[in-house]
Amino acid sequence: MKKRRKAASRDAATPARARLRVGVIYGGRSVEHECRLVSARAIMQALDPRRYEVVPIGIHATGTLVLGGSHYALPPNPRCGGSCA
Repeated sequence: MKKRRKAASRDAATPARARLRVGVIYGGRSVEHECRLVSARAIMQALDPRRYEVVPIGIHATGTLVLGGSHYALPPNPRCGGSCA
């Protein structure tokens, strides 16, 4: 009887702790612009930083794209008076 070899894991080539990169697109040219910023903050805070690398992609009210490394401040977090991230 032949012994079966264990199949190699699909993740054998990647580190066990590799994080998934997630782009969060927020803002835009809409009357709901501010609401979208607050929603984006909630989503980014809810993602586990050990599992996900968040790349914020903002769209200014004028329509200009602002990528993660650039300064495009989200409004203060109302739950902590703006003093928490």
